[in-house]
Amino acid sequence: MPPLRNDRSSLALALALVAFLSATASVASAFVENTWIFRDGRFYVNVTTTLVEHLSLEQHPFAASWYTGTLGWNRDLDPGWSNVALGRNGEHWPKHPYILPILASPLYFALGLPATLLFNLLVFGAIVAGLYRFARAYAEPLPAALAAVVFVFATIIVGSAYDYSTDVLMLGLFALALAAVKERRGAIAGVLVGLAVIIKPTALMLLPSLVLLFFERTEPKGGRPDPARTRRALGRALASGTLVLGLFALANTWMYGRPYWSGYNRTLVTVAGAPSVASHADAFSVPFDVGLERVLFGDYGLVAAFAVLALALPGLLVLLRRRPRAALAGLLALALSLTVFARYIYEGHRFHWPALALLVPALAASFAWLGARSPRGVERGPRRLRVPDEALVALAAFAVTLFVGGGAAPARLGASPWAEQTLALLERLMPAELAAIACVVASALAAAALVASLFSLSAGPAALRAAALLAPFGVPEVRAGLAEGGPALHAVALLTLALALLARPLSERALREVPPARWALACAAFALAIA
Repeated sequence: MPPLRNDRSSLALALALVAFLSATASVASAFVENTWIFRDGRFYVNVTTTLVEHLSLEQHPFAASWYTGTLGWNRDLDPGWSNVALGRNGEHWPKHPYILPILASPLYFALGLPATLLFNLLVFGAIVAGLYRFARAYAEPLPAALAAVVFVFATIIVGSAYDYSTDVLMLGLFALALAAVKERRGAIAGVLVGLAVIIKPTALMLLPSLVLLFFERTEPKGGRPDPARTRRALGRALASGTLVLGLFALANTWMYGRPYWSGYNRTLVTVAGAPSVASHADAFSVPFDVGLERVLFGDYGLVAAFAVLALALPGLLVLLRRRPRAALAGLLALALSLTVFARYIYEGHRFHWPALALLVPALAASFAWLGARSPRGVERGPRRLRVPDEALVALAAFAVTLFVGGGAAPARLGASPWAEQTLALLERLMPAELAAIACVVASALAAAALVASLFSLSAGPAALRAAALLAPFGVPEVRAGLAEGGPALHAVALLTLALALLARPLSERALREVPPARWALACAAFALAIA
């Protein structure tokens, strides 16, 4: 029996619900009818519409006049603008993959256009559930849940909640595939990876990492995987994935005339007013050094978008020593992703999401290490200290607040009289740059105290409580409030901390038996909050 199934279903589903509700909250204030349909989202809506209304992928009704070159604005349209591919008989097929419209079409049929946003939000639940199940192979429930939630809600990924995005779907499919790999569900893993490859053929470069994960130990106490069982699971994965890609090849042959051609190879463009065909295979032409700098530090740079993954470094070192195949799988995927997309003429952190997802076990191992827990499957030493769960959640909240708000907060610190007065006071004691950083650190400490106190006062599984408290970090208003700080944040944090210090002792013994140290800390917190 797979070792992860006992705690997988119920807690993963609960985390999926938390993720869905938090993603919904993150877009609530921005909601205006139909405004989530932009960029490629308009194309995916067109394809979904033709599927539901005409049971067809043909896009000619939406694009008949776009490629005539006679409208003035369309004499020259490059492949990045085009949304249509030329079929073998002159059809206008979708340029982009059609997996998202196919999967969303039943919901679209039932609810109409709002279903596109709802489907996108539901996929966030699948992402967090899949990543939790994947990380659970390497850490206890609390660190695994923290890693999954932080990866989604403390990075740029949550910014795609208000969208109809195939990249969100691809990450959801890949996250569930990673979970299926660790649970030795080979057939399911193969189908999911096959669908991800249809969405982006570059996902094929992640296959070596997935094979490493298949042969990486998962059994209790770090035992070696059963070779026969692993080979069977890998064989089923290869067979089901090959079947999916075989069907895709047949569809490509029927639509474009070649099994290895897709819409990206037959993109319809106009050159000097005349229709022409371009291939995205020609788009990998950027010099590597120029492209790598852009990928890391450009407008969509990974360093800013995924700064919180710096927390994965300690866990990566732990995994290299104790679970090396998992660490190598993540490093290999990241290296290949950077190498391939550094040469791509189009820029986007979204291209790297699946590769970065392979670092979630390292992030979970970091949280386990911060909490002085041994990674899953590794025996604890007799003198190993176990930090309270509240401290681990506080550390996560502190780090997330720093990474999420630290970059933008100093520029906004002068927005309120309190911030101006605080900065003026601190600038008497230290340089202005350090004063701004000190304000952000103070906000992060308040956020840590607030989240840890609420965690202590709540009931239920630790992983679910931590996820429910950290997931709202993806809501823009929460991010801004935590980054800017202010008297309200600090007062609420101190009052909640005081209540948390007294709540557990009062429930266990008489008032007079509350330890003096707790009384002192609680009274100090009350006094500071009132002040």
